[in-house]
Amino acid sequence: MLIFHFKYAKILYTVGLFCFLLSTGSTVQAGDIFGSAANRHIKVTNGEPVSAGEYPFLTAVLSGRKAIFKLGNTDAFAEYLGAGLQQPFSGRLYDCGLALSPCYGAAGRVCSIAYDFATADGPGLKPSQQLANCSAAGGVGAIFRPSGGVLIQGDLADHEPSIPAVSVTNQAGYDALMFALSSGSEAFVAVEGVVPDTVVCGATYLGGTWVLTAAHCVIDVDSAGSFRVLEPRELMVNVGAHDLQLDRNYAQSVIEVIPGDYRLSGPWGENDVALLRLAEPPLRGKPVTLISQQNLDASSAASEAALVLGWGSTSIRQPLTPVTMVQSVSATPLSALLNLHNTETCRTQWQSFFRANNLSSAGLDIRSIHVCASNPVQQRDACQGDSGGPLLVSVDGDWQLAGVTSFGLGCGATESVPGVYASVPAFTQWIASHTNLLQPDPLVQVQFSDAMVKSNSAGTMDWSLLLLFIGYLALSLKYSRSDYLE
Repeated sequence: MLIFHFKYAKILYTVGLFCFLLSTGSTVQAGDIFGSAANRHIKVTNGEPVSAGEYPFLTAVLSGRKAIFKLGNTDAFAEYLGAGLQQPFSGRLYDCGLALSPCYGAAGRVCSIAYDFATADGPGLKPSQQLANCSAAGGVGAIFRPSGGVLIQGDLADHEPSIPAVSVTNQAGYDALMFALSSGSEAFVAVEGVVPDTVVCGATYLGGTWVLTAAHCVIDVDSAGSFRVLEPRELMVNVGAHDLQLDRNYAQSVIEVIPGDYRLSGPWGENDVALLRLAEPPLRGKPVTLISQQNLDASSAASEAALVLGWGSTSIRQPLTPVTMVQSVSATPLSALLNLHNTETCRTQWQSFFRANNLSSAGLDIRSIHVCASNPVQQRDACQGDSGGPLLVSVDGDWQLAGVTSFGLGCGATESVPGVYASVPAFTQWIASHTNLLQPDPLVQVQFSDAMVKSNSAGTMDWSLLLLFIGYLALSLKYSRSDYLE
């Protein structure tokens, strides 16, 4: 026997209706988004200006911040340590040896600390503890040196970033440092470092401490085809970046680089995705939503619009022409509206282009791990420097991440083939396995219609619709089962 008070039914119905309207009434329709983009007045070669904060998940990948320290007239290279404070510091040099205890005498000075690889996994102090002993004594910064020989880059990223620190990386720096110490001179040390303002690649903020980019952005390939994954210290990222020079203070260090199962198939890269992990969540930025395979398939089949973002080259470049080192890049990000292609159409266009130019397409296999897009009529396209950045598709008015910029022929030329992007839905489970940001979409077992109850990525129900349904049910029962209601 069901007894349900009418006033509670009204409350549930009202709350459910309010939540439902709140969740849908503020939604921006896709047509509004595309219309506003098309009506911008300032036009550039292959894109349009992006306003600051317009796409808070847009991320710039930069080269790692370098350091130069000065001992008298000698300039020597150094590396900022891992995720430590990457900022200039200066002061007279003070020898702390292995810094086994607080380095008294280093107040207001730069600690010179001997790093012994034997202490990393054995007895002795780890770099984090050595650095703490410099900081406890009032040191303003530290230069790590080997206890013998030239320092080979080791894992020096585990220290607490209480004060900035660098490590000696070349013979000239080691010799200059040792001369200053052995001569008893109190050499003045100035460490200078500037965050680069030229983008290496684009990327997209996923949430937490994770950023998604292209694998080829974090891999060095030599002439023999061998490649290595870049060390975290060789990269920085700037989440939510706009003007890369003005926004330098938001750049952060990378502490882990995880490329996908990147393979070269001829000149073409497969599984062109990579994750970058930051030491801590960014100071700004908003995570992007990942598109589902179903929504991407539907959008591709209908040749719907997609948006590509990046700081890359703004110059139109014909297919098969060499990429010059000097390119017209943008100081702020640009956006370009493209049209999606399904993989079959994209593959056919690429093969036709190769046949028409008497070229071999060996190794080129465009399939479900790819998504393609182009706009040859308006000559809009991604280009060099945009790699790793987002390709977005509007789903119910929300820009969702559909692809990672991977490869193409030419930039915006009318005879170009579609640009190729790594398909994000193909790598969603791979992303989830490393980041724990995503959960599989479970089927929620309920007694109501699937039209009324839905599951999201965390497996929860849309409570606004559920409350609306219960309220509706109770209202119906008032009239059909009035004997059980007051």
